[in-house]
Amino acid sequence: MSAHAGVTFQRLVSTSITQRRYDQAMLSSFQLRKLVLGYYRWDTTKDGLVRASDFEELGRRVAGSLGVDSGSDQYESILNGYRGVWAAYWQGLDADGDNAVTLQEVLAAAEGGLDPSAVNVEEVAAFAKQTNLRLVGALDANGDGELEAEEYTAFVGALGVSEENAAKAFGKLDSNGDGKLSAEEIAVAWGEYYASDDPSATSNWFYGEF
Repeated sequence: MSAHAGVTFQRLVSTSITQRRYDQAMLSSFQLRKLVLGYYRWDTTKDGLVRASDFEELGRRVAGSLGVDSGSDQYESILNGYRGVWAAYWQGLDADGDNAVTLQEVLAAAEGGLDPSAVNVEEVAAFAKQTNLRLVGALDANGDGELEAEEYTAFVGALGVSEENAAKAFGKLDSNGDGKLSAEEIAVAWGEYYASDDPSATSNWFYGEF
């Protein structure tokens, strides 16, 4: 995804915030529940605000869980992956420019982002997949293009998911039971977690037991 496409994505989201009022009817109660849960996963300080510093902290937690040395190339890759998620998804949601994203700002953006008439859904989906792949690739400690249970557990563990819960979720996401998730599979599941309105979808387990 080009820098221009990234700006386009943020502009689409920002437009939905400033020109549209959040209406719960635009989201199903199931989508709303997942959106709120996902929001608080990324709020490391649990103060009701998501900031760039939360992503720095998450990167450090994951690197520590994986035994990655501070200052190493892999350490910087992990932190840069989290910085990319902030820049791609969250920074553009900061409608009032206070360097913090509220739940209301996320809900306002979701109203437009999940409405096919408001955005180019294919463009946003492709952008999300590429962004997700960069972070998942950074979490791939052995570079085999797949996430093993330890790597997935480090990712969701940093978000507050217990090891037991992470194991259950990994089992759900690992549909063929080979003990691995391809980077592409988990990147797609990440995007589908927010978009799907199907209570039986495997992607609902992305952040752990739901």
